Amino acid sequence: MQICANPVQMETNYSISIYLDTRRAKAKGLFPVKVRVYSPAYSKTKFYPTIFNLTEKDFHSTWETTKPRKEYHELKLKIQSVETKANDAAKELSIFSFEQFEKKFLGKTGKSEDVFYHYDQMIEALKSNNQFGTASNYLLSKKSLKQYLKIKTGKEPKKLLLLKSQKTGYKKYENHMVDTLFRSRTTVSMYLRALRTIFNNAKKSNIINVEAYPFGEDKYEIPNGDAVKKSIK
Repeated sequence: MQICANPVQMETNYSISIYLDTRRAKAKGLFPVKVRVYSPAYSKTKFYPTIFNLTEKDFHSTWETTKPRKEYHELKLKIQSVETKANDAAKELSIFSFEQFEKKFLGKTGKSEDVFYHYDQMIEALKSNNQFGTASNYLLSKKSLKQYLKIKTGKEPKKLLLLKSQKTGYKKYENHMVDTLFRSRTTVSMYLRALRTIFNNAKKSNIINVEAYPFGEDKYEIPNGDAVKKSIK
């Protein structure tokens, strides 16, 4: 089930709304708040993550209420700023397209396609929910991937594109972690499961399709975290 609120429509080019994605609960009954963009011309809907996670009750009290109580007022203003940014980006387009919208809304660097951008969004969301331990795991996972890419390319990576991710690359990363850095498979599994969640969210938000998803059967399989062969150093 998805809880939508306050859709904004401009002619028939697109519609934008803030909604609570209740398909899967996070810790403490929280659900991610997302920006939903629908284009009838493309017969397509895409979802963009925000840093906010709320319970159904708090979403109603914050977003679906015309005059929220004082404790929800500041949060509503923050969510409204995201919605306004999305609408402003769409208004600048003479003809709506998702590609051009994302350049305006997410930035010219194509942040929606950058793995590291999604790591940062996830880390901030977890911190806002006081899930500092899980946030630390995502940060370590991100740092580990960046360090590996720096060794591989000889330079500090600025971004890692979702669509250019390859299963062979993650296998090489796994081997590097275990055989060169002597990390345990539990550690490798923990880091890669965090990365897989990033891809799962991107797939649910229609940022990538099934073909671009690198995990699972006949693709890259994350090592069993219980198969510890070497100690964490």
